[in-house]
Amino acid sequence: MALTLYRDQPGPLSTADLHTAQLHTDAAELLLLAAPQPAEDDLTYAWYLPADAVVHQATGIISYRHTLTTGQALALLRAHAHTTDTDLTTLAHAIVHENLHLPDPPGTGPTDT
Repeated sequence: MALTLYRDQPGPLSTADLHTAQLHTDAAELLLLAAPQPAEDDLTYAWYLPADAVVHQATGIISYRHTLTTGQALALLRAHAHTTDTDLTTLAHAIVHENLHLPDPPGTGPTDT
């Protein structure tokens, strides 16, 4: 499972925001531990299984690395997947688990002014 938290600005969390995020994480963990565990072939709780959680994780990583909003980060992820003819989930997996770095978006690199 993955818990995705968003905020309205890029950058590190303040101590208070980090504490609030931890409280939400702890609450979500308690709810998940109490949730029914579906069998692999039981589609009753299919909405519970976040097959694309890695896309959300990659979006967060891109947002942090490039100082972008999450919307901009998702757009960058989708654009890169499209231009490289790569499946979005495969690309997201490479970013999260293989430390793949995307190039800076146009107009944001160190030489762009």
